[in-house]
Amino acid sequence: MSLGAAVRIGIGLIVGVLSAVSASSVAAVADPGFRIDSAMRLARADGADPDSTGVKIVGRIGVRVTRQGIGPPVVTNGRILLPRGMALHPRRYRICAMRGMHFPEDGIDDCPERSVIGFGQAESYADSVTTEFKVKFYNAGAQTIWAYTTLYMPALVREPVAIRIRKIARGKWSNQLAFTVPEILQVIAGIPISAPPNFHFDLGGRRYIQEYVTLDRSCPERGFLPFRIEIGYLVPGASRGTLRHRGRIACRKV
Repeated sequence: MSLGAAVRIGIGLIVGVLSAVSASSVAAVADPGFRIDSAMRLARADGADPDSTGVKIVGRIGVRVTRQGIGPPVVTNGRILLPRGMALHPRRYRICAMRGMHFPEDGIDDCPERSVIGFGQAESYADSVTTEFKVKFYNAGAQTIWAYTTLYMPALVREPVAIRIRKIARGKWSNQLAFTVPEILQVIAGIPISAPPNFHFDLGGRRYIQEYVTLDRSCPERGFLPFRIEIGYLVPGASRGTLRHRGRIACRKV
């Protein structure tokens, strides 16, 4: 074997080893031991006439542990991208002004009853203690939804979470919904609050907000629309990262 051939073989082996190590490292980073899980569908708005495009979003989103020996992380922030053809119309309906959310223990009563646009609930863990939290979604105008959150363990905490709405002018997505979880809902009395495996929710579609959410085009033949979600997470004392998920919204029945 010539010296040149030997050198080429040697370089090939080195490149192969480095590629394998690199791929292994990427795989390790890409699999933190948990993932986003979701199931979403559209339903016709309550009492809607046949010509109405109003819909209700019904679904669940959660973080599932995929590897033994790891606990679920703490959610720090996130964003959801809604598909083109699905639109939000907050200006058409009653709003809850920001000042009504500044004092959760009493200010919540200042919000009009018909500014409520949805509900959510989930169970999670604070260390080894099961905790429950409930959410009321309030229409706060063109750029904001307030997610008024009540957490029951390890202490009673009430806190509004601002979900910021941003319209997207072109491309695959129509709206971005982005939020940051206040620290008081991430760690309570030194105890991290784990991401829930199932957060069940609904948005829009009530009789008094029939067209808060609309579907302005026919459901595709395949029977679903795409959406995307990203969740920022924290493993206390270890790492931070972002989970990404491409999901489907079933729409065949609207």
